[in-house]
Order: sequence, then structure tokens, then C-alpha cells
Amino acid sequence: MNNSLAEEAEKYFVENKNNSTSEIVKCATKYIAARKEVKTFEAKKPLKPVETNAAKESFSIDVESEEFPEIAVYKDVLFEIANTKKLNQADANIDWSDVVLKRITKSDNYNVKFISETKTVDYVVLPVFEGKSYENAKKLFASKFESYEVKLNQKKEDEKIAEQKLKVELKRQKQEQEKLLKEYATQRVADSLEYLKQPAIAEKQQKVAMAKYKQQFEEEYLKKNTRNNLKKNTRKQMY
Repeated sequence: MNNSLAEEAEKYFVENKNNSTSEIVKCATKYIAARKEVKTFEAKKPLKPVETNAAKESFSIDVESEEFPEIAVYKDVLFEIANTKKLNQADANIDWSDVVLKRITKSDNYNVKFISETKTVDYVVLPVFEGKSYENAKKLFASKFESYEVKLNQKKEDEKIAEQKLKVELKRQKQEQEKLLKEYATQRVADSLEYLKQPAIAEKQQKVAMAKYKQQFEEEYLKKNTRNNLKKNTRKQMY
């Protein structure tokens, strides 16, 4: 399973969960659900029968079928001490108020805890079978495991399809984001260039205006000098 993809799917789901119509949210939701379905079903894997070891101690307890379906499918299951700890025979005479069974992660062993008002004891145990019960359990396991594998493979295929669709949608969305980012950057560059052009335009307009004013000034100055020269010449002629 792709953990990084799962994390990315969770991220998109959390960030966009209010937008359920979004294609990326739909794909992420389907992938998360398919992945969870595989994990849940894997936990229901039928327990491979193990024959009792005469050198080890064992006992029986009632098991909740909904909580431990991998055990409940069998009859006459015993729980054998899986480590070097010895079974305290005195514990068999105690009226326990509660018995808690928990599977040890990534193991066929379980931890069983016996609880009373005054005492708590626990053991690491392995479900086992003896005699005819072992033979019956092997036959049941063979049929159950075959069916389990077919269903598990189908669920894994559903997860793979959902994963591929999510990858395609993630790629499409990233390409769309890159496109928008490129368009935005291009527009910003264009706006910047236009802005940079403005002083040059103003400077050019200023030069044109100065040239015009200079020409007007020179024309006025020339006219004024011409008038003054005419006046001087006229006075000289009069005297």
C-alpha cells in the first residue's frame, strides 16, 4: 500500500471535505474507503490451526464471535501459554469478574487478561486444537481460507483501481494548478513590463513638450529681437 498517497488523499479529503462534488474529493474518498476495507478484511483472516504442544499448558475461555471472528469459526479452541510463563493453578479457582482478550499486532498470539476485584493476571497465549478438533479445524480452514483469499484479492483490486484514479486526478489537478500559476506569473510579468514602460513614455512625452516649448520660445525671442532691431534702425534714420 502506498502510504504517501494515502497521506495525500487524507490531506485533500480534510481540506476539501465540504466540497463533496469536487472530483479530487470523490477519488480521495473512494481510495480511503477501499484502503480501509482491505485493512479491516485482513484482520478477519482465518486463523491457521495449530496442534497443541503436550509440553505446554492450555485452557479454554469463551470468545465473542463479533470481536474475534477468526477464532469463533472454530469449535473446541484452547489457548496455550506461548511463552515461558507458568500457569498458576490457583488462578483456576478464582471467580474472575472479567476476561479481556486482545490480539498482539502482527502475530498469531493473543494477550489474555483475567480481572477480579483484588487481582489481575495476564498471559500470552496461542489458539490451538487437539485430537479430532485439530483435524476438523484444518478442513474448515482450507475452505474458509480459499474463500477469504478470493474476497481479499477483489478488495485489493478495488483499492488498486481507486488508487490509479486518484493518481490520475492528482496529476490532472497539479497540471491545472501549474497552468494557472504559469498564466498568473505571465500576467504579472506583463503588468510589470507595462509598469516599467510608463516612466519611459512620460520621459518621451516630456522631451516632446520641451522641444515644442523651446521652439515656441525661440520663435517668440526671434520675433521680439526683430521688432527691437526695427525700432533701433528707425530711430537712427530719424536722427
